[in-house]
Amino acid sequence: MSNVLFSCRRWYYRASLRGNRSKAHPFIILIVADDLGYGDLGCCGSKVHDTPNIDALAASGMRLTDFHSAGAMCSPTRASLLTGLYPQRFGGMFDGALSGTTQRQHGLPLEAETIAERLREKGYATGCFGKWHLGYRAPFLPTRQGFDVFRGLVSGDGDFHTQIDRSGNEDWWHNETLVREEAYTPFACQMRFEWAVSGNGRSHPSSWASPRGRF
Repeated sequence: MSNVLFSCRRWYYRASLRGNRSKAHPFIILIVADDLGYGDLGCCGSKVHDTPNIDALAASGMRLTDFHSAGAMCSPTRASLLTGLYPQRFGGMFDGALSGTTQRQHGLPLEAETIAERLREKGYATGCFGKWHLGYRAPFLPTRQGFDVFRGLVSGDGDFHTQIDRSGNEDWWHNETLVREEAYTPFACQMRFEWAVSGNGRSHPSSWASPRGRF
């Protein structure tokens, strides 16, 4: 299962509700964490784990306390979360995780409309950082599904240390290119932060969305 934390800073959120009164965009961070239990976060009551940064996001934004995943594994959960549809609408392969050995030629259909595509239409800069697992090669990569930039792994079983997946394939990407770079988890978080505050060439640095990363 996956827990999702949606954070939207209050004053940006309120500005978006005013419609014509303001052109400000909500500030959106969407985190998907595999195998994270509801009670593992301080903001959800954990007395065991120290999660101050996520707790701060929850305190300053909107905390959703009732969430149901459309699947119990990586690919179906992500397909549904990005599109708002049942994962089975994209074929029986989305009943489970996309295999890195027998399904490398498949992925989330390009016809599927993602939340990233809708946000980009509204002027957002969009970034995907971390695990993708909705396609192993072009054209099934994040940059073809509404994300301006992608840094991370496309498999469901790679890691930030070796940058090799369980099938023995190199798996660390910058957009649609395999790269080799320092990619330990804190570095990946730093990349997201630097990308966000830089403005990414957009006129409004505060208008960005970063779905599907790991913190």
